[in-house]
Amino acid sequence: MRFNQIIKNLKQTTIKNKIKMPEFKSLSAEQKQEVFTKIGDVLKANDLGSVPIATVREMVFNASAKTFEDNTTVEISKDLPAADAEKAKKVTEELKPILEENTGINCSIVSKIGAGDPYSTITNVKQMGGEGTELKHTNGEVWLLDFWATWCPPCQAPMQHNVDMLKTNGEAWKDKVRIIGLSIDQTMEAVETHVKTKGWESVEHWHRDKSDCSKVYSVNGVPHVMLIDKEGKIAYKGHPASRPNLE
Repeated sequence: MRFNQIIKNLKQTTIKNKIKMPEFKSLSAEQKQEVFTKIGDVLKANDLGSVPIATVREMVFNASAKTFEDNTTVEISKDLPAADAEKAKKVTEELKPILEENTGINCSIVSKIGAGDPYSTITNVKQMGGEGTELKHTNGEVWLLDFWATWCPPCQAPMQHNVDMLKTNGEAWKDKVRIIGLSIDQTMEAVETHVKTKGWESVEHWHRDKSDCSKVYSVNGVPHVMLIDKEGKIAYKGHPASRPNLE
């Protein structure tokens, strides 16, 4: 590409970035209706016509001006099953041009893996004391996958319980049940030190490292466990306090 063309593209990009998109709240009633129609058409075309398009009105206090400001936004939200991952991606891409025309329109249409969905191999992780980089389920095995962190107080009792279960049932569960701790700590070193100090080496320990597993499995906080059955389906997903008893 010629130098002059590069400069021209740079100027165009700069001008574009300086253009301030109109806020939804500032649109006329007719313009708002037009936005709703465009969004609705995209949703209907993707068999998501039942997804609500909600307007949220709130009073926001401006501390500098010491006044309240009336703010109105649009919220489009829907969680789809894992099987609809492509649909979620497609509709999000089709809505993008509409959302970029105005500010104050928030859209979250995503597919989430949950109970009943098949487990998907977790990659880009590190195995403590080994060279493993992925957690791949083998048919016939039952897994308890425990997302946790050494710095998380509520994570400590469930991990101790994992160790206690293995102490009681280790021989009977051999080659049938795997209890896996998947740490979200910043480093593997922190995990190793903590595990050895606590005497928790009987549990398989892994570090999240560069994996996107927390995003894929919607793990927004720890502790968080997944119980995976012999067929590789997620039988339970959530807080360990509510999990089924493995014993």
